Amino acid sequence: MNLVLVSLVLSGLLQTGEKPPETEQRVHNLDRVSAPRDAEIRTIRDAKDWTNPFIVVCPEGYELILHGVPRNEKRLTAKDLEATLSSLPVSRWPLGKVIAAQNTGLKSIGTDVPIRENRKALEVMLKRLRVRVDWWPSA
Repeated sequence: MNLVLVSLVLSGLLQTGEKPPETEQRVHNLDRVSAPRDAEIRTIRDAKDWTNPFIVVCPEGYELILHGVPRNEKRLTAKDLEATLSSLPVSRWPLGKVIAAQNTGLKSIGTDVPIRENRKALEVMLKRLRVRVDWWPSA
């Protein structure tokens, strides 16, 4: 029943040319996030005190770490990461529109190039979203 309802709603939106509300919500969430709170950010001395999204750049994608949420091994594509960041509630951005990121500290032979490419793709995506990235050293 729910699948039929979703299909009908989406087909109606496609016919009218309207965007699904979820897409509009994603745009509005990031647009409502304040500028980075640099004075507060400068006082952070320990990663456990970073309350905004944190991204680890890996050869096979990205790990998104959210404050207070247990870590998992799931790797996101750039597209999935962008959608996830865009849809986070404003409350997930207490330090303003800034994320911390680092390259993975666990590397093997042949991973330098994919890590470098993923890092560049992340920087381009965050610039498009108007989100500042603060790079942290790898472990």
